[in-house]
Amino acid sequence: MNLKDGVLVVRLRTQTNKINKLKEWMAGETPGTPVYQRLEDQIEEVKTEVASENRIVRKAFGDLYQYSDVLFFFDTLANALKEGKTSGIFLNENMEVDPALKLGDRFYLVAGVGSIPSSEAASSQEQIIIYDRNYNLMTDPFPGYSRKFSILSLFKSFFLTGEELLRFKTRESVEWLNRKFTRYSGRLRNSG
Repeated sequence: MNLKDGVLVVRLRTQTNKINKLKEWMAGETPGTPVYQRLEDQIEEVKTEVASENRIVRKAFGDLYQYSDVLFFFDTLANALKEGKTSGIFLNENMEVDPALKLGDRFYLVAGVGSIPSSEAASSQEQIIIYDRNYNLMTDPFPGYSRKFSILSLFKSFFLTGEELLRFKTRESVEWLNRKFTRYSGRLRNSG
């Protein structure tokens, strides 16, 4: 099986646990009070931030990732994918589940943004992490992660903030991941 002929399935965050915790706290407050309003505002802020991050990730993969086909799904559907569901969970350009998007029986790996233990990687910074279909971290010699941090990122962090910095780091990581996959594939061809 080969990713080049398969699909990279990108898991997008929803922050569902955080939102549910905020709603739980909000349920214990009286509507209209400052605490209630603050919690309500935090929920909207989390939803806005995660939607923005997901648009940035999707655009970066759409613009820069060329190694294989790519599909996107929300992290709340991770168990469905792991249990073998290969349709009715993938997102179209409008970030809506589209039954027409199907994985079928093609080989796939899962990509997600997160941190891995520093013993596994050069940095515990957030990065794009590659998992097998059982959500086990891919290990050497396969490229198991793509850092979202570089010296250029550090330099840019002095001049860019918020969404601009996230966009830059995400695009940098997707480009790096695409290069890592291409190099890995070339080494396989040259060794075999």
